[in-house]
Amino acid sequence: MTQARQSSKQQHKRQPVQLLVAILCGCLVVQAILFAVEICYPEIKDLFRATAAQAADNQQQVGTTSKTTPVDEMQVAELLQKKEQQLRQKEAELQALKQEVSAKLAELMTLQKKVAKELENLQQSRNNIREKRLKQLADMYKSMEPGKAAKLMEKLDEKTAVQIITRMRGRAAGQILAQMQADKAARISKRLSSDERELRGSSSRAPTTRPKATGLQQNSALLSRPKKLAASEGQAVSRDSLLSVVEKWRQAWQQGDLSAYLSCYHPEFTPAGMDHQAWQEKKERFFQKKEQRRIVLSDISTKVKDSSAEVVFKQHFSSTAYQDFGVKTLDFSRYHNNWRIVREEWRPLADRA
Repeated sequence: MTQARQSSKQQHKRQPVQLLVAILCGCLVVQAILFAVEICYPEIKDLFRATAAQAADNQQQVGTTSKTTPVDEMQVAELLQKKEQQLRQKEAELQALKQEVSAKLAELMTLQKKVAKELENLQQSRNNIREKRLKQLADMYKSMEPGKAAKLMEKLDEKTAVQIITRMRGRAAGQILAQMQADKAARISKRLSSDERELRGSSSRAPTTRPKATGLQQNSALLSRPKKLAASEGQAVSRDSLLSVVEKWRQAWQQGDLSAYLSCYHPEFTPAGMDHQAWQEKKERFFQKKEQRRIVLSDISTKVKDSSAEVVFKQHFSSTAYQDFGVKTLDFSRYHNNWRIVREEWRPLADRA
């Protein structure tokens, strides 16, 4: 029992010594590990040092950027004030330039009005001179014999011829037109009708002054409205020349011009019941009568085929002693490149329906 107690006491005394020895051994081991690391792995030590240096630099940069740079508010204010003064100066210069441009524009508008007025006066003067000249020419042609005037007028361009004819009275104009070549007379009649329609259209849009329509223009307007138009351009030209002969025939009959009347017929024209010579003598006796005649044609229709043609219209004849109304048919044939009447037919009507 006593030995057991003694053994137990000795064992308790040895425990602190063993513990101390164990601690010392542990420290030696740690030192040995650190020594080995420092000697055997120097690059690890350099890495730790580099990392520590980088962390210090970062901290210094953060401290530097966190400091605010002081701003001179007075300099900024002066700069803004200077810029504002410059802008005001530019604005004043622009305003002055704008006023100068406005003044120049006003001067330009005044000058433009003056130029327009001068041009208008010049154009009016030219129109007056041209109108005076056309009236003089119209009086000159009217004083001539119809045949001579027709030959001279054939040398003029169509526009001038139309302008002269519109300034003449219907009788004189019709006599001259009847003596002209059929083709040119047809073109002039067509232009007269076209000008008349344009004047009517312009008068419906605005009040204008226009010359009084002559008898020639009125009948040309009738001739320009056939019921059936030609199918081709060549037929249209033939139709115009055909209607010109019809107008010449009407004018000659109405004015008692036997020569112009007979020239509308073919030399071999032979009406029913008599020969050409007998028919011509009959017409001579008829035209010798001194009486006023009026022939009005309406509802004109044409048929053109190669060298032959047919014209059908309603005819109203009136004179001091006689009047009738009916449908007339004229057959035409080419003779020396002109249309001539080869046959005519008359069918009276009861009234002018």
